Amino acid sequence: MTFSIRCVCGQTLDVSAGRAGTLLPCACGRTVVVPPLSELRKAADAEQACDAEEYRERPTDRDADADVAGEDVASEDVPREFFMILAPDHVIAQRVHQEAFVHFVAAFDRTLKSFVRKTEAQQGVDVQIGYAMFPGDQRLIDLQIRPETLPPHIVAELRMELEELRQPPIEGGPVSFCCRTMLWGGAADQHPPFLFPFTRQFTREAGSFDQLLMEAAGLASGERIAGRSAMAAWGKWSGVLLSAWRRAKRWLGGAGVRSAEPARSAPVAASPDESLPIPDPADPARGYTLEELTELIGRYPRYAPLYALRAELFEQREEYERAVEDYTAWLGLRPGQPEIYSRRATACCAAGCHAQGLKDLTAALQLDPAHVAALVGRGMIYLQLGAWEQALADFDAAIVRDRRNPSLQLHRGRVLIARGDYSRAVETLTQALRLDPHHDAAHAWRALARRRATATPSDEAIQAMLADFDKAIEIQPDHVGYHLYRAEIRLGAGDFAGAAADCGFVLAREPESGEAYALRGIARQRLGDSAHAIEDCTAAIEHNTASGDVYLARAFAQDDLENMDEALSDCEAALELDSQDAVACNLRGTLRLKMGEVDEAAEDFETAIRMQPTWAMPYANRGNACRARGDNEGAVREYSRALELDSQLVFAYLNRALAWADQQEDEKSLEDFAAALRLAPDLAGAYVERAWLRTRREEYEAALADLNEALRLQPDLAPAWFHRGRLHLQQGNYDEALQDFDRVIELVPDLAAAYSSRGSVWIQKGEPDKADADFQQAVVCEPGMAEAFAVERLLLEAAYHGRREEFDEAVGRATEAIELDEECLPAYALRAGAHWYSEQRVEAIDDFTRLIEENEDDFHALAGRGQVYAELGEFDLALADLNRAISLGLKRGGKTGLAYAYNGRALVLAGLGRLEDALRDFDRSFRDAPDNAWLHYNRGVVFHHVGRNREAAACFQQALDKTDPTLPPKKRERARTFLTRFAP
Repeated sequence: MTFSIRCVCGQTLDVSAGRAGTLLPCACGRTVVVPPLSELRKAADAEQACDAEEYRERPTDRDADADVAGEDVASEDVPREFFMILAPDHVIAQRVHQEAFVHFVAAFDRTLKSFVRKTEAQQGVDVQIGYAMFPGDQRLIDLQIRPETLPPHIVAELRMELEELRQPPIEGGPVSFCCRTMLWGGAADQHPPFLFPFTRQFTREAGSFDQLLMEAAGLASGERIAGRSAMAAWGKWSGVLLSAWRRAKRWLGGAGVRSAEPARSAPVAASPDESLPIPDPADPARGYTLEELTELIGRYPRYAPLYALRAELFEQREEYERAVEDYTAWLGLRPGQPEIYSRRATACCAAGCHAQGLKDLTAALQLDPAHVAALVGRGMIYLQLGAWEQALADFDAAIVRDRRNPSLQLHRGRVLIARGDYSRAVETLTQALRLDPHHDAAHAWRALARRRATATPSDEAIQAMLADFDKAIEIQPDHVGYHLYRAEIRLGAGDFAGAAADCGFVLAREPESGEAYALRGIARQRLGDSAHAIEDCTAAIEHNTASGDVYLARAFAQDDLENMDEALSDCEAALELDSQDAVACNLRGTLRLKMGEVDEAAEDFETAIRMQPTWAMPYANRGNACRARGDNEGAVREYSRALELDSQLVFAYLNRALAWADQQEDEKSLEDFAAALRLAPDLAGAYVERAWLRTRREEYEAALADLNEALRLQPDLAPAWFHRGRLHLQQGNYDEALQDFDRVIELVPDLAAAYSSRGSVWIQKGEPDKADADFQQAVVCEPGMAEAFAVERLLLEAAYHGRREEFDEAVGRATEAIELDEECLPAYALRAGAHWYSEQRVEAIDDFTRLIEENEDDFHALAGRGQVYAELGEFDLALADLNRAISLGLKRGGKTGLAYAYNGRALVLAGLGRLEDALRDFDRSFRDAPDNAWLHYNRGVVFHHVGRNREAAACFQQALDKTDPTLPPKKRERARTFLTRFAP
């Protein structure tokens, strides 16, 4: 591979990869240091020349004539940092493919730099590394460190990382090189000299270098290896490295290797009459300018190499038509040379004239059917034209002639991908990586082959794709295409943060990349960053990279920000691009449902189901539409169908739990809540919903535990604070309730319900002024709810007076609430209770009846009216109400309310002469509510009625002692009167 460097004088010079880190003379008289290979590659990727620094000698006091066995000779001629191949080019070319070797050396360089970055800073050292590769994936490493101050574990880690480098295949003998570098800034002081590479491993003092290397690696036992002359008397190494370095400088400073491409056929010798003197200056590698070459061509119009040099310069300047002209002139002077046809074809293709390029390559192959460069060039044209079979045939023919060339396998893999043969493409690209483990393009194309093989890749395939792109990016960290493709894979794998980061990398370098905006917009929407997702999706659309996925991502983000109209518009745009997009149709349905368009939403869900009948989501959403209509049975049916298709659909379990609860199927509801929380144990909202159900079931401790867990998982979850505050209020824990409502107001300062609820607490605490302030603030938050807040306050005051046994005041407040809102059922319930407790039984029955007329399954109204009927002696009516209440209570599962109903029915059964049944109901009531004073009072009444006054007295005493709940005043008085008359 050839790179261009620029001297400080401005002239450019071509250098081979092996010259990295060496010295090179310039025509201006200066000597420059060839930059490291990583910098050469970076500049080449940017299609620029790499700037080289002028070499300046460093003074030294070390003895240039030192005669220390095995040590290099101190000289300012040997730089502290260099890379040197310990074999001539022709030997390297016989043993390893040049491209694979260059890639390996680059990986070697990256490993050293990465090691320094990730290792804790150490005292600066100079390092010399001799590295030899052998057939059979063997290696030999000579690691020398000066001064020897690095901790042993750091040295071991560095050696381990070098040993883990994947090597290209080696044939016919070792490939070795020497590298010197400065780690952590290099050694600050003079240090003992380095030994010549590998001398510490050599087992004898004489022999060829290759032979000694093989023996040191344990791969040979004395036989001579062809291709390297013996080097006698290795015992005295004075000056060896210096002389090797000087020979290398002469070699590296000579004519450069033009290209790392497959070898071209040797040119046909010119006719004697065409021979001309070589122009002065004689060395083409000196770096002619375009003007100089034009002048030389004017002086020597029949000297063919000048046209070749100028054509290359035109190609570098992307003036391809002029390059074609020079190649044509060259071909006129050297007719019948396949090399010239091949190079002109390259320029023609670059100029957009593929037809002429194809003709030239065909002509080259007619002259030399084994011309690898022509086969590759023609194969590439066929690839661009979609002629897969012809392209494959050319690449196969090239591989037969150059089997170690990894790029040929890469091109073959690309053809297989293009024609859809993805499994063979993966095999071919894997072979490319066996030949060159550090070929970034082979890693990238193999990942793409796996990506295109299926629309739904397995987890294993996704990990393989990511590993390939990770490796490609490790090799070429600034390649925006690799980052963009990896972003797509990461997005599909659910690594949304990684995808967004890759897109950010791309956009920092290519701000107009619509694809990067599109992918990042989708990733940000999945991350919940809705505002930035909208920005990115909008940018993608403006850059003409709109797709259904982009519009959908923006629609989801707009929905998250409650921009319903904009979200709906994006759904419409997605459906215009693809009318069969079930996701867009389903999302449009959810938006319409939120906007109250239930029928239209149901139609969208139905359409989505027709498009994709095995997708669970639209069934679940159709269940939501059923719930919106009040059709809980239909909702349960739809949720169940969704869960048949996808048993992991958490929100279907949650919504079915709510539908079951609405149907009083509490046990089924609790089962669904449990299933949802098994799948998503950190879903705080599910605990809040279950707490609501448990509160209704009077399972207050369990409800409180759920709310505490919700707040542990999400401390800023306002509904959990609010519900817990209401639960504390209901339980009479007023201070705790105040704290919770204070927290709700901190989180949601304009939530009217939080102020009215806190006002409720102040009422129960007997602080009406503070209640006034909170109710006034509630009205400020929601002025349209002023009347509702007035009703709420009257209800709270009614409850407050009822608890204080001020029943007339309670009736009065409830009546005021009813006058403001005749449909206020809680007011009827409160007034019914106040009437009952004050023994205004007829009025109580009227209020309970009003409640039952509104809801024939009102458990509390049925239980209350039944007990009032019992006290009036209307036992048949009472039994009908209480049987119905108990049936509902058993279904609902609320233990306390059910215990009260059993207590009332026991009184009725006793009145009907069914004493044993009555006693069983009393026992059943006692089991769940042993502290209910009403239970003991009613049992005392029954015992007194059958003449068991001693037992009656005990029951009345218990009735006076129990307080959950207490007896109302008139019943307490009767209990005391009975005890006065019958107590022993």
